[in-house]
Amino acid sequence: TEAVVGFADLVGYSALNERLSTSELDALLDRFEQCVLDAVVRPGSRLVKVIGDEVMFVAGSASDAAAVATSLLDAVELPAMRIGMAAGTVLSREGDLFGPVVNLAARLEGLAEPGQALLDSVSAAQLDGGRVVPHGRHTVAGFAEPVEVFALTRSA
Repeated sequence: TEAVVGFADLVGYSALNERLSTSELDALLDRFEQCVLDAVVRPGSRLVKVIGDEVMFVAGSASDAAAVATSLLDAVELPAMRIGMAAGTVLSREGDLFGPVVNLAARLEGLAEPGQALLDSVSAAQLDGGRVVPHGRHTVAGFAEPVEVFALTRSA
């Protein structure tokens, strides 16, 4: 299946974990999950899974994935997020996704600065040139060659 996979995580979650009561933490995670569910309400997009302070989502196009990412980055009721997205062929099994595209999206999330969404060259090529800016070539764990990375711009 061809898709765009994204990962988003809450920046500073570990520190928040220390500061917040369990009920405050529960409320934060509820807001985060609801924000993601609201963001993926578009044809071909869905929340794949929640992994603590991180979510995995999938979209049918780079444009839809960028809309999800922008919605998440603009969520004022939540701490800043880091987002990574990659496009290509994924294996879907029992609702979860697997393959190099999934791994790349997760690695790009790790490279992103707070409040930033990073994309691979495949998803960047599917977007209007004004939506992305080059972010250089990066060595990414699990990938033999450096990966060309792009940053999603915040303007529409």
